[in-house]
Amino acid sequence: MARDNAEIVTALAQDRVEIFNAVEILLDNNTLRFWTGYGKRALGSPLSANQIQIGDEYIITSVGDTDFTLIGAAENVAGTIFYATDRAVGTGTVSRVYTGAGQLMSISGLTEVSDLSAQSATLTFSGIPSDVIGLALREPYQRRECKIYFGIASTDWILQFGEWDDTGVWIDTSEWNDGPPDIDAADLYYATTEIFSGEMDTINISDSPESSIIQLSVASRLIKLDRANNRRYTAENHKSRHPNDTFFDTLASLQDVSIIWGGPSSESVPPPASSSSSSASNPRDIGR
Repeated sequence: MARDNAEIVTALAQDRVEIFNAVEILLDNNTLRFWTGYGKRALGSPLSANQIQIGDEYIITSVGDTDFTLIGAAENVAGTIFYATDRAVGTGTVSRVYTGAGQLMSISGLTEVSDLSAQSATLTFSGIPSDVIGLALREPYQRRECKIYFGIASTDWILQFGEWDDTGVWIDTSEWNDGPPDIDAADLYYATTEIFSGEMDTINISDSPESSIIQLSVASRLIKLDRANNRRYTAENHKSRHPNDTFFDTLASLQDVSIIWGGPSSESVPPPASSSSSSASNPRDIGR
């Protein structure tokens, strides 16, 4: 796939960089976002306030004239993390928040190809709680979109959301590391590029007393070319997707109809004339 790597090249020019992968799983009711580090991270280019989606987790990157407290934020201050409860207006900007999965998430199967061959990738999540296993079993995931990103961050501007204490508890501090209180979009070096996009296919769950592992297979959209099309040109199949469309309603009644195309119908063709009538009607015979 063609990619714009300008942001990646810019990030590599910094003194200190961090390489990571990120995953975006788009389900019906919400979107799950993870990255291969620890803690929470604001990734991707900042979004305008009117691009906020209800239910997603964001961090305020610039306030502008937007009042983020009206849509779920505890404070109207850059660096505040919140779940959007409504749409927003104004000139403020936010970034999507990705949850760090660390070594609990791995990505395999990514290969670079120069042709149109269908590829697939596998996401593996380990150490999953039993209640999350139940959610995975109940959630309709097949044919939902999944995106995988490659990213480079300049560690001079990494947004520190907290730290681990001596007992292994995450302490949320939500403050900028060596950054101004209102970050400008041009100063964010969270350069990401999409390296794979496909549809979720199958989930394999291994649940044992020692560990719980979820393996999610993501297939390229090109794999559809190798699959049989289960859709039929019938009224019943069409109405399962478009209930009010009557396009195929008369299809069954037309199956045995004989239609002559490009010539007169049998009713409009006159019977053949006899030889006597033909000779009598010949203009050359008149007056003989």
